[in-house]
Amino acid sequence: ILSNNETIPAGVVPDPKLLGPNFRLKNFTPEKQIQAENGYLWMKNSWG
Repeated sequence: ILSNNETIPAGVVPDPKLLGPNFRLKNFTPEKQIQAENGYLWMKNSWG
């Protein structure tokens, strides 16, 4: 970028429909913990 000053760095805007919930420790109710664990296990098992 420094050697070519005509290049403009541009980011990619994510599609909001593809974004899931963000889990923060203060918002981790038991229901959210189960949801996170199930999502993790689903993701883990889908790769193998």
